[in-house]
Amino acid sequence: MTASHNDSRQPSPIIVVSRRLDCLGQMEPMPLLQLRAALETMVAGQILELIWDDPCAPADVAAWCRVTGHELIDVYERGDQVSFFIRCKERIS
Repeated sequence: MTASHNDSRQPSPIIVVSRRLDCLGQMEPMPLLQLRAALETMVAGQILELIWDDPCAPADVAAWCRVTGHELIDVYERGDQVSFFIRCKERIS
């Protein structure tokens, strides 16, 4: 009898970042204001990477995305700094 190994993990998709916003060392609300301004200059579907090191950032960015309709597609933590990958929403004229 041979044992089979079923690994259901999927490889992470490659994220193509259109713009990077470095907010390391900044306190709220400045990074969220900069995030809003940056996304206003982007095309729907483009991805922005927000890099932030505020301990409250994960909850704040997730809530901000829910409220504004932009899509938080991934979060990557490296020590104290966190990268948030946010897809710009479609604009309604």
